[in-house]
Amino acid sequence: MDSLFAVFIVQVLFEVFLFLVIYRFLSLTGELKREIGDFKDACRGDKGDI
Repeated sequence: MDSLFAVFIVQVLFEVFLFLVIYRFLSLTGELKREIGDFKDACRGDKGDI
């Protein structure tokens, strides 16, 4: 019984850890996409001025 409980705790901790890693990765990629979009807009603006 104790071993099952330990496995359950480890599984929950692993799922929480995985969720945090995925959430962090998605937030980072979201920021990168926004920065790339701003960079593209800036390039378009520069080309438009020339």
